[in-house]
Amino acid sequence: KAKRGKREKKQVPIPTSADISKMLVEADKLPASYGLYIRTAVLTGCRAGELRGLQWRHMDFAAASVLVEQRAEQDGTIGQPKTVSGHRTVPLPAGLIAKLKAAFLASGRNLDAFVFSNRVGEPLDHDAFSGRQWRPMLKRLGMSGLDFHHLRHYYASALLHAGVPITEVSRRLGHADPAITLRIYSHALPEASTGAELAGIEAGLTGAQQDCNR
Repeated sequence: KAKRGKREKKQVPIPTSADISKMLVEADKLPASYGLYIRTAVLTGCRAGELRGLQWRHMDFAAASVLVEQRAEQDGTIGQPKTVSGHRTVPLPAGLIAKLKAAFLASGRNLDAFVFSNRVGEPLDHDAFSGRQWRPMLKRLGMSGLDFHHLRHYYASALLHAGVPITEVSRRLGHADPAITLRIYSHALPEASTGAELAGIEAGLTGAQQDCNR
């Protein structure tokens, strides 16, 4: 009896840069903390629970990085990241640092406060955010099929297209093994080369060969 072939894994949906740009413009119109929550997800690739677990003490503005060492469950309980490799430091771009720093100064500079919180200082309720802010915003943009976790997929794809090594992308995402990252995002890797780079390689070899023959 012939063996059935393995079912191909469905490719993860990755938003385009144009979609993300439009979304960030709209996100900036939301109450400040929600817009910053979305922007930070886009530019760090952190999971929702990891973002909700961030406290200001995890931000290192001087080093332009954020330490991920805990996550908030939906009920607000604080726990460890999903895996050991989930403990990581993620770089932050200058524009995001400026917005986070402004939010920190406006919040009262309490290092133990949550970066994204509700009115009583508890971790942001992601379900409430999704129902009141996220889904209505996507409906206005005609992007109702977009999930918050897709922002993480965009981040990974953008890094790969920028030429960041798969090992570094995997580390920033908190994956236990680069093979996991490759399996999920192999379709997001840049198109195969046409071989044009071989001319430079060949020229280098030819030059070295000529040097040896002198």
